[in-house]
Amino acid sequence: MQESCRRSSELRDVIGDDWDAWRPRRWIVEGGAGLRSCPPFDDSMAFGHGARLCPGKLMSNTVGPLVLAEILRRFAIGEWRGGPMHR
Repeated sequence: MQESCRRSSELRDVIGDDWDAWRPRRWIVEGGAGLRSCPPFDDSMAFGHGARLCPGKLMSNTVGPLVLAEILRRFAIGEWRGGPMHR
């Protein structure tokens, strides 16, 4: 699988030839306007694909939005007005 991905010209245009290098900026569109599209894996990076598809994909895609809605309903989300936060 890895070798077939390395040969894909679409993927090479996005990722480059330095697959083993730590370069997270490769996934960000120039100017920081969002994430760069990676056609073979756009819809499956988090859950895998093919024979190795995550069995929880359907459940998480169904329940995830409900959990997020419940969090937004229960908590007040707003701008931090306190002092700097430290770890």
